[in-house]
Order: sequence, then structure tokens, then C-alpha cells
Amino acid sequence: MTIQPLESFLNYLRFEKNYSGHTLTAYRADVEQFYAYLSETYEFAPDALITGAVGVSHMRSWMANMATSGIGASSISRKLSSVKSYYRFLKKEGLIQTNPAFSVQSPRKSGYKLPHFIEEDKMQQLLTEVAFTPDFSGIRDKTILELFFATGMRLSELISLSSDAIDFVQKKIRVTGKGAKVRSLPLGNKQLEQLQMYLEVRQQTHPDAPANALFLTDKGNYLYPRFVYRLTHKYLSYVTTKAKKNPHVLRHTTASCLLNNGAELNGVKKLLGHKSLASTQVYTHSTIEKMQKTYKQTHPRNRS
Repeated sequence: MTIQPLESFLNYLRFEKNYSGHTLTAYRADVEQFYAYLSETYEFAPDALITGAVGVSHMRSWMANMATSGIGASSISRKLSSVKSYYRFLKKEGLIQTNPAFSVQSPRKSGYKLPHFIEEDKMQQLLTEVAFTPDFSGIRDKTILELFFATGMRLSELISLSSDAIDFVQKKIRVTGKGAKVRSLPLGNKQLEQLQMYLEVRQQTHPDAPANALFLTDKGNYLYPRFVYRLTHKYLSYVTTKAKKNPHVLRHTTASCLLNNGAELNGVKKLLGHKSLASTQVYTHSTIEKMQKTYKQTHPRNRS
């Protein structure tokens, strides 16, 4: 297979980076393997990288295919590194406008612990099938869970919400995060309807409650962390047997669901209020076992 940009890339490594012949051979093999996979699986032409046909999903599919073939995490990481270097060269030379490899993370070894999260179908079950009581406590609890799952906000951000933080017209809610940084989070119709229901029952039950506290305890006092921990543990116990059932798990759940459904990494970063992209990228890390399972379930060649 003749791939002209690849030859230019290897010459760049040879003459400008002074890479050894052995290293150049490895880079060539890795990039050609990637091309071969794209050609065989997706019938892409050799110029697919330059035309922009290749995206993040294709790269992850390639990695999953290698994992299923028995290739270890360290070898997959090395091959991915070669392809990433090739992409950087193409962008440096002006041959591509965007680098789809930028957000693709190397697989971690099987012992690496991913953030704990609740499966999306379990959260849907909780919010649609579990019977919340129709009184102040039940409506408040469901509203809190809806907001956690929809926005991924932190526990401290939820507790500090004020009644005027909600913008029903713009469909947003204003939160104050770390370092007193304020950001607006989008809300869907379900969350807005739930908030409206809560505000009505809040006014009826605790008409004299302070406006600077959106959520209140059963007695009309300010929320506190332990109260919310007990709340999330109680309701998550209805749909999962996982040991961790705290508010931070719901934050992990939101991030994982968004990325699994195709959200861009930078968008998730802004939503969660992360200072650096590295904090968000942890949700893209997969164990070899998880990649294998995903590949077997979703790849076109494995569908019956």
C-alpha cells in the first residue's frame, strides 16, 4: 500500500527527529495497520485521513478491534501514539484542518479503576418508574435527582442554588462552582416542569423560607451535604446494588452518558465546570475488557 503522506511523515521523523531505523519501521507498521483496518472494515480509500472521512468513532473501533484480537493495552497505546504523531504531522503540514485523534485516550490496564457511575437505563428507570411521594419531600427529592442527572452539577453547587437561579425562558440554571466561577447549565423540559412543580409545593409548604435557598429540608431549613448523601443513597438503592450511591457518582454518570451518546469532550468539560480537559478525559478511559464488550455489541460485523 502506497500512502504518500506517510512517506513524507517518515522522512520528517528520519531527518528532523533523528529517529532510528527500528523506530521508523514501527511507525510505518502502525500507521499502515490503521489504514488497512479502515480499508477492510469501512472500505476507506488511502487518502481517507486527508479527506476528513475518519473520525473518533473509527479510531475507537480500531482500538476495540485490536483488544478483541488479544493485543495488550501497552501495544494498543503504542500504536495509537504512532497514529497520533502522524495526525499531528498532517495538521502541521496543513493537510488536515482538525485532528480527530486529539481526544482519543489510550486504554488503561485492566486494574485501572474507572469512575463509578450508574448505567443510563438504571437512571431512566429511577426517574420514570420509581414512585416518588406527591408531597413536598417526594417532589423535592425527584427534582434534585433530575438536576443531578441532567446537569452533572456538584453537590456544593446544588446546595448553594437560589430560587432566582432558574431561567425558565432561556431554559437554564445558574450555578456557582469552584473559585466562585458562575456558569449556566441547560435544562430540558422535564427538568423545567419538575422545578415548576417543586417551586409551587415549596411555596405552599414553606412560604416563609429564605429565597436564597432553592432546596430545603423537610422542616424548611437549608440543605446540608449529609442530607443529600442520604437522599441519593436511598433512591439509587432502588435501581442498583453498587456500593457507591453518592452525589458524585451521579456527576460521573452524567459525564459518561453524554460521552457515550456522542457529546464533544470540550462541551462536557464546560458543563461540568472542569478547569482542565484532563479532568474530563478520565471519563473516556476504557479498560480492555470494556472495549471488547462494546466492540462485540456495537460493531456492524458482530450484529446478527
